[in-house]
Amino acid sequence: MWSLLKRKKEADSSSKEINNPLHEAVIEERAGKTELFVHPAVVVSPQEKYVFQYYHQLLPDLQPNQISINGYDLIVFNESAIIEGFIRNTLPSKIRFEEVILLVMDSSDQILARKVFDFNMLGELPPSSSIPWKFLFEPEDFQVPLSEWNLSDWKLAFELQKQRPTSETLELEAAWEERLSADEKENLKKLISSLTPLKNEEVNLFGLKAEKAMENSIAVTLLVRNGTSKKIELSQLPLQLTSADGICLASGVFQLEAFSVNPFCSKPWTFIFPESLVQHMPEDFSGWKVLVPSSN
Repeated sequence: MWSLLKRKKEADSSSKEINNPLHEAVIEERAGKTELFVHPAVVVSPQEKYVFQYYHQLLPDLQPNQISINGYDLIVFNESAIIEGFIRNTLPSKIRFEEVILLVMDSSDQILARKVFDFNMLGELPPSSSIPWKFLFEPEDFQVPLSEWNLSDWKLAFELQKQRPTSETLELEAAWEERLSADEKENLKKLISSLTPLKNEEVNLFGLKAEKAMENSIAVTLLVRNGTSKKIELSQLPLQLTSADGICLASGVFQLEAFSVNPFCSKPWTFIFPESLVQHMPEDFSGWKVLVPSSN
């Protein structure tokens, strides 16, 4: 996630203790294609929508589980620069951002402009979506005078504020901090450090434990891994639990309230499939897998 952008020319959940967090779930990766999504608050003409569709078709495919931004046009207006582009999300769930720092750079990575944008106005970005947006850079944002810009040589990028660590840091909600013993916390830290590093700017899920819980429910504990330089917030997450031989055990969409993961951190969370969502209760959970179903 959060990869640099191409140049214009390129066109109910609860928590449980983890006793033996050693089982990996297989997370299904989907192709990193996006669908054009026009923000409901934005009124566009048929001609503008055609322009969006045209430039969206020129965008390269992303890897699964990425956030990216692509600028496709730069307009000089009243000594300011207006950049039109797409914010793209190939995560399988909705995502919300807060403040984001964007850079305008040339092909040699010289910073031409830098500005903090409040992305709260965007609301939730749907899964596998690409939303067109305009970004205004004013004279006080310029690192290089606008008159010295080569208007055919620029790109839009997220500012990577932190050097990428080799592994994530364990992040725990207050209830988990109190519930887990010192040994359990240390085991989690060791596990996280042993995991395959995430790809640049990737968000990932790692399975820890699946078991039968109260009232014929199934509890699945996962690590939500954030390999990005930004805090992420998830409002809902579709999950499907399958057996080793591919039988669907449970499936549902979890609504998450104020669930966030800090940059370069991994946070454990337990998702409870109530009996109404359980399709088959196995005697043995060996070989279980968790899939994030396609949004289609």
